[in-house]
Amino acid sequence: MILVVHSAIRYSGAMRKLGIALIVPWLLAQAFCGDVLDAKSAAAKPGEKVVIEDTVREVAITDSGTVFLNFGAAYPDEVLTVVVMKDTRSRFPGVETWNGKKVRIEGVVSDRQGHCRIILRERGQIALVE
Repeated sequence: MILVVHSAIRYSGAMRKLGIALIVPWLLAQAFCGDVLDAKSAAAKPGEKVVIEDTVREVAITDSGTVFLNFGAAYPDEVLTVVVMKDTRSRFPGVETWNGKKVRIEGVVSDRQGHCRIILRERGQIALVE
């Protein structure tokens, strides 16, 4: 009897792991099933979480180390800026070389002094698109 119970527990654990292995990719896919926007369309959605695919038009780095990825045009005519703060820059290796590259970004659009932006905090928020 003890062996049967132990076997059932192991089977239950295996089923639980299988369920997790199947549900996690599905949940991740659901998170990205929303519309993929270009930077101009995303800029019209302040306060909303968006997924963007667009080309970086300018990379600017301040003396303090904050990185700005501008989309649509170079500053001050950009339609949207993605910001990598100096304290999180190490999470985004090579970001300074992304000028002219197409990227996919996930984040919340905010407005700062009439300029739309998304602040990146985690590496998973941005990826190069081949």
